[in-house]
Amino acid sequence: MTDRLPPRPLLTFLLLALLAARASPEEPGSPARPQSDKLLHALAGASAALIGAAITAAAVGRSDDCETATTVAVAGLGSAAFLGLTKELLDLAGLGDPELLDLACTILGGLVVSAGAYALLAGQVPRGLDPAELSPPLLAFGFVLALPVAHAWRASRSQPGGPARRVGGRR
Repeated sequence: MTDRLPPRPLLTFLLLALLAARASPEEPGSPARPQSDKLLHALAGASAALIGAAITAAAVGRSDDCETATTVAVAGLGSAAFLGLTKELLDLAGLGDPELLDLACTILGGLVVSAGAYALLAGQVPRGLDPAELSPPLLAFGFVLALPVAHAWRASRSQPGGPARRVGGRR
């Protein structure tokens, strides 16, 4: 028997990659559509969850039960929730438009990835896999999912009336 990844988490990560490709604005400088904005929030949450899960997987020790998988998944979800709350608090402070649905989409993206990370680790840890071995691919995929979010954020800042204008930044 080979030590292959279970198909469900792999499909989850592939689906997120497909969503990441659809989230970017079609043309540089074009504003994101409203549904694309929610998708970008979900991708940001997924990215934060993957990065948080990767860091935690590298730091925690291996155990024989699902404790490691649970710890990694909770850390990922906590990272997404922290990112979403921080962003909405900054919006409340005048740096943007606060919206509860943005927070919900960010946390939902983190929840999907955290569930995938839990399923992945719960299936691999009993086989003797050290969770730290999964840390580099989780971290790399987290950075990849952040790319469309960073692209859209930069495009919004370069538009007249974007966030830099609202808070008195120079353009």
